Parts: sequence; structure tokens; C-alpha cells
Amino acid sequence: MKYLFIGFTTLLLTACNNYGDKKVFGKGELYYTNNITAEEADKAGNKIQETGYFTEDKAVSVQLDKTGSIYKLRFVVNERAFSDTAVDFSFKFIASSVSQALSNAVVVPEMCDNSFSTKRIIQ
Repeated sequence: MKYLFIGFTTLLLTACNNYGDKKVFGKGELYYTNNITAEEADKAGNKIQETGYFTEDKAVSVQLDKTGSIYKLRFVVNERAFSDTAVDFSFKFIASSVSQALSNAVVVPEMCDNSFSTKRIIQ
């Protein structure tokens, strides 16, 4: 009974977030919405890991979503980074790498808070 309760609680907590399904790459988490296939998520996650953003050393969270033909790659960052344009190049590089993995689709990087609410779109 105890394990059933723990399992149900975990399922309930997981279901309450609307971040999407999750795949893990090292300590990195890639959430993907129902607009993304599991195959697209695997391709994106592997590319993000190749860039060095997903590692075994640091826990980070990213979400992949799609509106029409445009993919949104949302990075959870701390509040100070919202206005720090010095990091834009790194996120553009990761988005470009993911674009290659997704047949050169348009991939727009976004900076988000820890609930994947977009704070800044990186142009």
C-alpha cells in the first residue's frame, strides 16, 4: 500500500506540470510537449549533449516545443541571465545545432524561468 501511495503521488506531481514528457541526458532534462515526437526529442537531446550543455556535472532543464513549423528551445536560466546578452551566442549555437538535427528547421532559443515561462526570446 505504501508503494502504491508513493507511485500515485509521483504520478500526480508529474502530471500536474505541463512541461511535457521528459528525457534525461546526463544531468540534463529535456522536456518535450505533445507537439514534438519522441524521435525529435531524442535528436534534439543528443545534439544538446554534443554541444556540452547537457553534462554529467550540472543539472539543467530545457523544453522543446513547436508552433507551426517553428521549434522553440526553452532554457531555464537564473533571473540575472534574462538581461545578459553575452550568453546569447551560446544559446544560438545550441539552437543551430538542434536545427541541423531536425532537418534544418527553424529553432528559436528562449530564456525562461523555472516554470518554462519565456522571459526573453533570443534574436
